[in-house]
Amino acid sequence: MKFWGPGSGVYGRGRWRGSPAVSLALPRKSFRRLLVIHFGQLGDTVLSLPALDLLRDHFPDDELTLGCGMPAHELIDLWGRADKIVPLDRVKVRDTNPIHAAWLICQFVSRIWHPTPDAVVVMHPNVEMYLVAYCTAAKRRAGVVVKPGFFSRLLNEPYEGLWKGLHASASYLAFARQFCGIAPPVHEAPPVPRLELAQAPHRNGRIAIHVGGGRKAKRVAPQSWLEVARGLRARTGKEIAFISGPEEPELAHELSRSMEGALPLANLSIEALAREVAQSGFFVGTDSGPGHMAAALQTPSLTLIERHVAPRYSTLGAHARQLAHAGIKTVGATDIVEAALAHPAFPMPEGRA
Repeated sequence: MKFWGPGSGVYGRGRWRGSPAVSLALPRKSFRRLLVIHFGQLGDTVLSLPALDLLRDHFPDDELTLGCGMPAHELIDLWGRADKIVPLDRVKVRDTNPIHAAWLICQFVSRIWHPTPDAVVVMHPNVEMYLVAYCTAAKRRAGVVVKPGFFSRLLNEPYEGLWKGLHASASYLAFARQFCGIAPPVHEAPPVPRLELAQAPHRNGRIAIHVGGGRKAKRVAPQSWLEVARGLRARTGKEIAFISGPEEPELAHELSRSMEGALPLANLSIEALAREVAQSGFFVGTDSGPGHMAAALQTPSLTLIERHVAPRYSTLGAHARQLAHAGIKTVGATDIVEAALAHPAFPMPEGRA
């Protein structure tokens, strides 16, 4: 939802989600205006929600502005605890000519610069955003730095050593704690992201299959997804919904035409996707943003994930499970079907096996 006119690029529904009662050991310091710049992908944004919750709760009276990419800005809007959201279409910046790209970035900086924030937090390590943080003229500029370099010197509070060796959700939270001056606990499991909808839909028992993927190396062959869908329907009698995103907008429709009664869900907004996933009884997909959304919405899910990245990017939650593999081509349709049926929260009809 836009606060202002079509060309303003400033979004947000205000704080429709209330702040939970949180007791913090250290006194709070108000910045009046706190800017968080987060240009991670959709999955990264989901995993950063516990850190964003901490910042919101630690500075409850501050004006919190989120500068982020697209379509992650829709997820932040759905999160509902930011005062303003300023998006930048990084795909357009990447694909357009350099002059137009510079103009788009200048527009983004102008929207987050007025009024000048008192503090800026660069939540995701991103070199050009260190420069953006410096251009805001904020007195306190903190950010996660993986590899120190020229642009990281523009931060006066660089946080190093938090990014590797931890789950991404724990990395984001550790950074937010350091920024707030809160000592970390001695032992703690990665924080579980939670995403709540204003009106939670009733679960219909349907099986949602996300057939897309941000990278080709993650994508399962369409024929294999069709075999998975047919196998799950044969074993359970459940309705099947195919979900595809902007990378493969026609794939959901193609698979639905090959399977009678299957529902295609393609090119949905983030909010519409969240509602479809939240009302499904089960979610299957590759390591991607929709899978992390399903886990955050507490929809029972199975995520196909490369074994070497699972410790850092696995989905989190009581109903989230992973099928780790050495390469997507090593996973067969039968493996996916059996792993889904073995899920402790799979909505198996009575009398079916």
